[in-house]
Amino acid sequence: MKAGMDGTSGVLNCILIILCEGEHDYAFIREVLKRIIPNIEVKEPAPMRKDRIINDIINMRYPPYVPVIVEGGKSRLDKDIGILISRLRSIPRSFVRVLILRDSDSDNADDAFNELKSIIERKIESRFPQGMRPTLYCERKAGFSSFVLYDCTVRYVTGYEAFLSFILVIKDLEAFLSRYGFNNNDRSSLDAAIGNALNDPVSGGGVVNIFKRALGPCVTQ
Repeated sequence: MKAGMDGTSGVLNCILIILCEGEHDYAFIREVLKRIIPNIEVKEPAPMRKDRIINDIINMRYPPYVPVIVEGGKSRLDKDIGILISRLRSIPRSFVRVLILRDSDSDNADDAFNELKSIIERKIESRFPQGMRPTLYCERKAGFSSFVLYDCTVRYVTGYEAFLSFILVIKDLEAFLSRYGFNNNDRSSLDAAIGNALNDPVSGGGVVNIFKRALGPCVTQ
């Protein structure tokens, strides 16, 4: 499905929903996506719009932009991933991809992801009756600098599938951006640090490629 968000580098061909912890993540995601699809429209919907956006997608009313849902913290993000998996079972086609950007809060992204996966599996058990629970298949796909990508497929008993890509940042995004001039006490330093990071001739392209891989077949040339 072509979503009408064309750019010189690619076309978005799926419904993309992005979840993240905070405003710094949103600013970073927005700039990375512009490197992949320059004309893409990315918005942070108001909190009261979050459930409505999911309902609209279920009812085949697709947003003309990529919604980035800022959860306001890791615990709420982890909880809402499980809720979203429950809601996505109502979408009768496998064209939805969810991208989650999350800090690992440690030096070991694999351990952090395995813990997160266990949280999601417990949420699935609590929200689906036995015999109706979807299966969750995950694998580590790539890593570059402070970013590690894990791809998951949620397969529902109806045969529908949803695709989730998790990008974990070691140890957190702020620590990564601090190498490029970000000062957590100075909000005005954020945009410059993001630009410096993505323009870095050594690592900038590799970070963008991690996001490209996360989008997978959603982006075509």
